[in-house]
Amino acid sequence: MSEEKEEFSERVNARIRKLVERAKEAEAKASEAVSKLTASEAHIATLEKTITQHQDLTAQIALKDEEIAGIKRGFETERAVLGAGITDPEGVEMAKLFHSRLGEDAPPMSEWLAGDSLPKAVAAYVPAAPSPVAPPAPDAPVVAPTHPVNANAGAAPQPTYERKADLKHALQNPEYYKANRHLFVTEDGKAIK
Repeated sequence: MSEEKEEFSERVNARIRKLVERAKEAEAKASEAVSKLTASEAHIATLEKTITQHQDLTAQIALKDEEIAGIKRGFETERAVLGAGITDPEGVEMAKLFHSRLGEDAPPMSEWLAGDSLPKAVAAYVPAAPSPVAPPAPDAPVVAPTHPVNANAGAAPQPTYERKADLKHALQNPEYYKANRHLFVTEDGKAIK
């Protein structure tokens, strides 16, 4: 019986060794899985932080897009008002105010200003349409001069101090400029310096 006991004891020990080996392998796999899980959790935390940053940036971009759209609308409004000839700051504000009161279904500012149904408060700032320009006269035949040509002929006169003061006054007062335009612009439409 002692042989049987030894044999039995050997088999039990062999099984215990196998179980110990399996336990060590399972422990190594579990340790590896824990380290992978820890790395995955760190990666997930990084991804969550990146997603949060992306969401914040997307929100900031949306705000900037709205801001840009508002600036574009303001620019289009200013361009339409100035294109209609309204240059007085008060007139610009009046046009914006009355146009905004038309609501969501209002026509574009440029169309509204070109229409005939402007309020008197806005129409007062819109300049009258210019009268049609007469066609240019036919070219005169070229005649050779009989006297020597002056090198300074046709040169614009140099402004004097009084003229500069007049120009400053004209820039501040459109009515004065219109009445005295010939003092500031040459016949071919160029500004006198």
